[in-house]
Amino acid sequence: MRILIIDDEQDMLFLIERHLRKHGECDTADGGVAGIESFRNALAAQKPYALVTCDINMPDMSGHETIIKIREIEDEAGVEDENRVRVIMLSSSTESADIQQSFSEQSSAYIVKPITKEKVNIVLKNIGIIGDDTPPDS
Repeated sequence: MRILIIDDEQDMLFLIERHLRKHGECDTADGGVAGIESFRNALAAQKPYALVTCDINMPDMSGHETIIKIREIEDEAGVEDENRVRVIMLSSSTESADIQQSFSEQSSAYIVKPITKEKVNIVLKNIGIIGDDTPPDS
């Protein structure tokens, strides 16, 4: 499985990659613009990502704008609904408006920071990326 991690903070990129690398090949992007470029290039190379994690608050482009653009790229490429990338939005915000907006943009899940291995594994199980038989230390 290919995973794209989009966040403007290097520490967060490292932390999220550490939690996800056991589940697939991880690429990182240091903002929305770089994430969109990586996503577009992977789709064009017929090596699409199965999972994208995206921070909401980034200086170059918000996570909401980034995911809307990713969905537009999928639409333009004719990606079928069942093959669309699963998206996990990440934020320190617990505001219901942020959470609702994320789901209206077809996000699969929303994790409130701080990010922990336990939170990541619960969400990965809930969205069907990993099975219930996955060891807890994964």
